[in-house]
Amino acid sequence: MRKWVNGTAIRVGFALGAIVVFVGRSSQAQPLFPASDAPAGYLVFPKVVVDATGSPAAAKRDTFIQLTNTSRQSPNRVVHCFYIDGSTCDELLNFSIELPLGRPVAWSVNEGLPSAGILALAKDPFVGELKCIEVDTITNEVPVTVNDLKGEATIFTVTAGNPGGVDIRSYNAIGLQTTTVSAGATPSPIGKKCIFGAHPGVACTGTDDTPCLPGGQCGVTMCLGSSAGSPECPTANYVSCPNTLILNNFFDFATDPVSGKEIRTELTFVPCTEDIADGRVPAITRVQFLIFNEFEQRTSTATQVECFKEVQLSNIDAKPGSEAASVFNVGVQGTLVGQTRIRPVQVSDPAPTVGHGLLAIAEEFHGPASVAANLNQVGINQGKGDFVRYIPLLP
Repeated sequence: MRKWVNGTAIRVGFALGAIVVFVGRSSQAQPLFPASDAPAGYLVFPKVVVDATGSPAAAKRDTFIQLTNTSRQSPNRVVHCFYIDGSTCDELLNFSIELPLGRPVAWSVNEGLPSAGILALAKDPFVGELKCIEVDTITNEVPVTVNDLKGEATIFTVTAGNPGGVDIRSYNAIGLQTTTVSAGATPSPIGKKCIFGAHPGVACTGTDDTPCLPGGQCGVTMCLGSSAGSPECPTANYVSCPNTLILNNFFDFATDPVSGKEIRTELTFVPCTEDIADGRVPAITRVQFLIFNEFEQRTSTATQVECFKEVQLSNIDAKPGSEAASVFNVGVQGTLVGQTRIRPVQVSDPAPTVGHGLLAIAEEFHGPASVAANLNQVGINQGKGDFVRYIPLLP
């Protein structure tokens, strides 16, 4: 079944619709929101998992990442990536690679790709996210005003034994497009700014921290939307994060009408704001859920997200073992499927001019089989942009 609402395709079923809203496909008509089906200058992979050290009979997991440079114009593109540990909120590893024109590069998160300069992840097990930014050079690592990147993540679960099994699910990276790019334009760095200290947002160059003193440092601030009153992000250089995420879902413990398997859904949330420069834990964001069943009856609940959260739907409002009381339980709702609208709300923030945007993916499990998908998006928070902040390597 398909229903079209404001140009967004909404699909209910085993394969959740990985559909987003966008305007046009040329570099002059930028998407309104982050997009999973269009090239971008900044990619977010919300869920990356590695678990290769279990017992022989245990299920082992790994994630394969594919990055593609969609451009066919010289020179090759350079990408700088960060792994963020979901348990500590800290950067675990970063690297830069060169992507050839019109070609993909793929690697196992557990093993890396040494020939391309991608190191193996030195933590097992690991659950977290990956962020990749299109930058000017491997040594300077400053974002550029161009949208060439496309990415996919594939999670493999291998179960040993007789019989064993392999389950594979894949989703598209969420891309945030630069807002200053134009058709035929030569990529140019967005520039460095002072971070921390007494002069936030003041332009700086190279490794010269003088304009940022006292207490400041020359770094990169990527503005995802603009923030009213913010010295660092008065204007946007990337699209804003959405105001609302939309999930079309089976209710937990529903029975698949085809296979007869029990169904459950998991969500993984990551914040749009990421302060990689000092590893500061993001402010807490309260997340409100508005749930509609097939009779259009409405229920609601809420949770909190700090830096990374993966949760089964029926554990959002119920502890493990008490899922029968959850508003996401099929017995409570009385219908197989529904729609969940997810909206982040500010709770506490040391910098109130910064937005509390969230990005997410869904994973739907039908017994031992699974599928991953991107969520739909609507609305933006005017005057409440997010930011990503980091210190490039010294040239």
